[in-house]
Amino acid sequence: LERLNTTVLDLNRDYAQAQAELAQTNLKLRASNLQLKETQKKLVEAEKMASLGILVAGVAHEINTPLGVGLLAVGSLHDQSADLAQRFAARTMTQSDLTQFLDMAGTSTDLIRQNLERIGRLIARFRQVAVQGQSSGTSTLHLRACLDDVIRSLGDQLPADRITVH
Repeated sequence: LERLNTTVLDLNRDYAQAQAELAQTNLKLRASNLQLKETQKKLVEAEKMASLGILVAGVAHEINTPLGVGLLAVGSLHDQSADLAQRFAARTMTQSDLTQFLDMAGTSTDLIRQNLERIGRLIARFRQVAVQGQSSGTSTLHLRACLDDVIRSLGDQLPADRITVH
């Protein structure tokens, strides 16, 4: 009976020790689980930031093209205005100079207006996607208008005698 009693005491001690080890292991697992959840949150945030970075880069690229065209047209208009003003002040301006300037000014202001409108449309689409959380699905694309914008933005870089748009 004493031997059985000693065995039971030993088993109880071993059981208590196993429970203590199990409790300690559970604490470690909970801590690891919390750390894993925190790491997962950080990873999700990093992925969101990476996606946002890609989106911002894409929007910046899309806006830079019409902005560059507009700035180029404004710079040309400014330079031509200064040149015409100089000729006017020196009393060497001809009617042909004024006619050429007015033609160029009309073309430049049309180009500036069209590209500013294009930037406005891009921002409106970006805002719509941001509000809806996704693209609205299908949308209408006016291919001729897009091609005209590209051709106009390239200006003198396209040899008119080699390119015909149908």
